[in-house]
Amino acid sequence: MTPEETRESIWSVPSSWRKTYFNLFALSIVIGTAFTAWNEWTRKPPDWSVFEIVQSTCRSLAPMLVAASAWCVILVEIFNMWSETYRQWLHGKIEQKVARETAKAVAKEKTAARVEEYKRWEAWNTRREDAASQGKPFSEPPPARIEINLSE
Repeated sequence: MTPEETRESIWSVPSSWRKTYFNLFALSIVIGTAFTAWNEWTRKPPDWSVFEIVQSTCRSLAPMLVAASAWCVILVEIFNMWSETYRQWLHGKIEQKVARETAKAVAKEKTAARVEEYKRWEAWNTRREDAASQGKPFSEPPPARIEINLSE
C-alpha cells in the first residue's frame, strides 16, 4: 500500500487528503460555533449573562463536532473520488493525443520514405533511358525496394 492509499484515524481519511480533511473540519467547526453562538445570543432570556451563553453554546457543540467530522469525511471521500475520476479521464485524453501525434508522425515518415524511393527509381530510370538513347549498354540493377514498416 502506497502512502497515498494508507488511511489514518478512526475516520479512515486517506493520508494524502488529511490536510484537506482537517482544514475542512476546522472551517466547519468555526462556522458552526459562530452560528450556534449567534443563535444562543438571539434566543437568550433577558437575565442570562455572557457566561451562560458560552455554556449553552458549548453544550450545543458536542453533537455538532460528531456531525461535522462525519460530514467532512464524506466530503473528502467525494472530492477524492472526483479527483481520481478526473485524473483517469485526463490520463486517457493524454494517451489519445499521444496516439494521434504518433500516427501523424508515422504517416509523415512513410510518405517521406515513399518519396525517397520514388526519387531513387526515377534517377535509375533516367540513367537507363539516357544510356539507351546514347546506345550504351546499361547493366546497373534497379534499386532495391525499401520495405516501409514503421509500425514498430
